[in-house]
Amino acid sequence: MKFIAVVHNKTQAGKVAAALKAMGCQIDQVLKTTGVITGDSGPHKLADIKIDGIKSIEADGSKRAGN
Repeated sequence: MKFIAVVHNKTQAGKVAAALKAMGCQIDQVLKTTGVITGDSGPHKLADIKIDGIKSIEADGSKRAGN
C-alpha cells in the first residue's frame, strides 16, 4: 500500500526511511526539508510500520497521471 509518513524530527527523515527500507518497504521519496517520506509498505499494514520517529502515516490516495 502506498503511504505518506511524517516524521517527528525532520532531521531524522533519512534514518527513519532507512529503517522502513530495512523492514521491506519501498521508499519513493524522502523530503528532508518537510520531514515527509513516501513509499510502499509492501506486505505490511500501515499500523505495523508506524515505527519510532514517525508522527503520522496514512494511505496515499492521490491520483497521478497514468494511474
